[in-house]
Amino acid sequence: MAKKKKLKLAASWQYIGLGALAVVTAGVVGFAFMAPPSPPPAADSVASYQPPTVTKVEPQRVAVIGDSYSAGAGAGDPAMGWVGRLTRNQLWDVTNLARGGTGYSTSVTTNAQKACALDYCPSYPEMIAEAVKTNPTLILVAGGRNDALVPAADEAEAVRTFYETLRAEAPAAKIVAFNVLWDNRTPPESVPAMSAVVKESVESVGGIYLDAQQPLAKVEGLVGSDGVHPNAAGHAAIFEAKLGLLQQSEIAVR
Repeated sequence: MAKKKKLKLAASWQYIGLGALAVVTAGVVGFAFMAPPSPPPAADSVASYQPPTVTKVEPQRVAVIGDSYSAGAGAGDPAMGWVGRLTRNQLWDVTNLARGGTGYSTSVTTNAQKACALDYCPSYPEMIAEAVKTNPTLILVAGGRNDALVPAADEAEAVRTFYETLRAEAPAAKIVAFNVLWDNRTPPESVPAMSAVVKESVESVGGIYLDAQQPLAKVEGLVGSDGVHPNAAGHAAIFEAKLGLLQQSEIAVR
């Protein structure tokens, strides 16, 4: 009799277990077929977000007027000259109009091919029209060593006239003039005298004068075998000196 009761009790628990399993299974199946919950509504700031407008910045258009130093003579590759280095450093759109052998007063007819690889090497005033054609926002003027033997009064007049004409032809451009560079020897007295006139003249037309001093004389080994032109290391020294001045004046970026 007790054995039958145990059997009935065991059967009852089996039915209860099967029933519970069925309920759990039904719940799992039902949950699986339930639609996924809807995502919460986006915040107004997210829903109305607009990506920022990308403004395309055009590179600064730069014209360079100068002599063989600015043309990159002695660097081995003109791209390694101080102007080429400055172009890459600042990502400027540069038109290099520098011509070897020239100056504020000096042009070259005889041996022009050797000086500037052209039949004629124009003086600085003769390059103004070419510079203006590029519609520059910035004009860099460097050099003057080829005018070292020009009489002081004549040179001063040439420098003043050059900057007055340049300003008249490029009224909106920023004009920057550098001092006259020499090699690693002591420069003649005419060089600092010319630099003083350049400073006075460019500032009189609203331009900027930057004095890089004489970087080729500060360390040995910066001038090539001809004793005149900077080598690649010399051009690097000129570049560093002029870049620093341009950055201090907020003309070049750091």
